[in-house]
Amino acid sequence: MALTPAKAIAKSKTISKGYVGLCLQFVRTCYGIPAKYPSAISAWKNAKKRHTSAPPVGAPVFFTIPGNPYGHVALHLGGGQYRTNYSAKGTVITAGLDHPVFRGMNKLGWTSDLNGVKLDLTEDQGAKYSKDIADWQRSMNKVFPSYANFAVDGKFESYSAKVTKEFQSRVGIKTTGKLDATTKTYMRRYGVDI
Repeated sequence: MALTPAKAIAKSKTISKGYVGLCLQFVRTCYGIPAKYPSAISAWKNAKKRHTSAPPVGAPVFFTIPGNPYGHVALHLGGGQYRTNYSAKGTVITAGLDHPVFRGMNKLGWTSDLNGVKLDLTEDQGAKYSKDIADWQRSMNKVFPSYANFAVDGKFESYSAKVTKEFQSRVGIKTTGKLDATTKTYMRRYGVDI
């Protein structure tokens, strides 16, 4: 069984090197899915559920590369950002589609199954964008980078609640996972904009 999108994204952020030419292996590793297909294009062609709509957070998004039969796959973080291997540098980075790592690529779409394993991409899809939440996520990333690794999508979802609980636990207040008045007061004391 695959990890949840939130856990796959969190795992992706712990990886900063390697995966040269192994984009599919990188995304599989993030989700904890075993090997099956030899390339991103092969995984795309064998996916049972292929979509061309806007990808949900955590979706594997597939691309073609002119002159390259293998293609590319990256993990969608939300907010137009992707976690992807950057083969030319031997690193794993967070980047938007305007970054050189995506230069010349054409987006095919995203899948809700990878290597024959169903992904639960419905998790947290009901939350709506909020500028205040996006600002809070940026601030948490800056002040508490050891445990806040938001993609800054402006949505308060399960990962947001998890980070909030971690903060509440660390400062010794009730761990509700909610941004209640007490939590906001404590966050301001630590320099979090909320």
